Amino acid sequence: MSSVRHDFYTLISTAVAPGTVIHSDHTDALPARPFIMLGLELGELGSGQRAPVRATGAGRVSFHRPVSIRLQYFGSGGFDALDTLQLVLQNQAMQDLSEQLNITALRPVRLQVLSVPLEGGGQEPRAVLDLESGHTAFIEDDVGLIDTVEVGMNARAGEWVPKIFRAP
Repeated sequence: MSSVRHDFYTLISTAVAPGTVIHSDHTDALPARPFIMLGLELGELGSGQRAPVRATGAGRVSFHRPVSIRLQYFGSGGFDALDTLQLVLQNQAMQDLSEQLNITALRPVRLQVLSVPLEGGGQEPRAVLDLESGHTAFIEDDVGLIDTVEVGMNARAGEWVPKIFRAP
């Protein structure tokens, strides 16, 4: 089972290949510019949808949740690069990959250039693309099987007659 973090990283890094993508909680030295920083914010998990239980007693349960994505471009030409990226994410190959990764359609929300303060003073322009999407995660749930059911019926007043049914 893959994770929402891995799935979105796979999608974005494929879309910008051979460019570099890092996670927003990246703690190692930053790569050479240009690169994109991927940040995710997960919404509330929706109620689970159960698939039919298999003969083993296990069944798949799927959960959907909204995801907000923030892509920050470090380097020059970021606005144009992210503008192109949001178009690339709409092409058929990226739509097919999204489906394989259980990612719903990416909806661009905002593309802007922010002025970001630098540690040593001064400011740096940084292009930022915000997207909205959704992700479906799956788990296997072992709910067991009922192989015998006893049902009683009142054949005559005051008499209890058990009937036993067995699963095929």
